[in-house]
Amino acid sequence: MESRFEFTDGNVRRLIKHMIKESFPTLDTLEFATLYDHKKRMSGGKLVLARVKKANDELKVFTEDEDCPNGVHVVFFFDYALFAYIDKKDKKRLIYHELCHVVPSEKDENDYNVVPHDFEGFYSEIDYNKDDPEWKIRMAGILESHYEKE
Repeated sequence: MESRFEFTDGNVRRLIKHMIKESFPTLDTLEFATLYDHKKRMSGGKLVLARVKKANDELKVFTEDEDCPNGVHVVFFFDYALFAYIDKKDKKRLIYHELCHVVPSEKDENDYNVVPHDFEGFYSEIDYNKDDPEWKIRMAGILESHYEKE
């Protein structure tokens, strides 16, 4: 049986690292993993384009290595059908949104938390996406069209 998930290529990791350096300096020590999700995922009746999840202790053990001795803080998941189709600008929009969910822990300076949606977006996204404020609707349409063909 094929896995639902696979690791992304290094380009995705490099893009996230670049965006952290450029727009999210408070996340400069964030350790993360990136995965493609090959199956349709829904939440609240909507297609999930991407998501970020805080790594639990079990996952941290599986992600420990010499470059990341304590494992990752978070895992980013990207819908493969969407991410393989969209251009770099849209990938950056999606990554920017997911990075907005990650915040430094108030209790532990070496840890990070993932905040849920209190509303559809984050205030900083308004300026970042001023050239395409309806980007999420457009991308959801792309993904919905893909899954309707299956």
